[in-house]
Amino acid sequence: MPSQTRRSSRLRNSAVNPSIEEQEQEEQAQARNIGLGELETRRRELEVQLRPLRLQITDLRIQHDVAHSRMQEDADRYEQARFAANYRGPDSATERSLRQTAEAAELRREGDNVKRHYTNNTTNSEASRSSVARVQQLQVILDEKRIEAYTALVEQRDIAYRDYTASYNTFLSFWRQMGALVLQRTILEEAIRDIENEEEVLINGRGKKRQHRATYKRGKKGKNTRKKRL
Repeated sequence: MPSQTRRSSRLRNSAVNPSIEEQEQEEQAQARNIGLGELETRRRELEVQLRPLRLQITDLRIQHDVAHSRMQEDADRYEQARFAANYRGPDSATERSLRQTAEAAELRREGDNVKRHYTNNTTNSEASRSSVARVQQLQVILDEKRIEAYTALVEQRDIAYRDYTASYNTFLSFWRQMGALVLQRTILEEAIRDIENEEEVLINGRGKKRQHRATYKRGKKGKNTRKKRL
């Protein structure tokens, strides 16, 4: 009867006075909950900053892509205008266009007349002198038209270059803004991942018991126990 009384007394004392290990576990649980709460608050604050940033990047990417397409079109237009202004060979667009004019057709006719006069030895005739004068006049007219045509091509080339420069600067501005925003997004996302990793560590640590070093009780000597020499 007294042994039962002592046993029940120990049970009541253990219920009222928890062990040191239980107190430590409770303190660790409280600290873990506080830590999780703080991490969640920080994570939510970062997520609030991240949401509008992602929307801003999406809108900016649309403008960036439009600016890139415009820049490519202006670059192609400038390349064509530059080639047309710089190439002045017989197969150039300007020379082909001049060969289609009425002055060019008349020049060919008068040139044929001059050749016939040389062939017929009639270069001293009034008709020959008139044809030669007309050829010279037509050549001057065509040269003036050629200068006008190339001047117009140079102006078109310069306009195309200014358009290309403007569209390139616009694209470059969007590209730099995109780079800055994407960097901010990356920093926020990495910070959120770090917090999630910390939360994972705390959550996985819940309920784990502290591992103690194994202890051994001194028991009775067995048959293999060496007897102490007296």
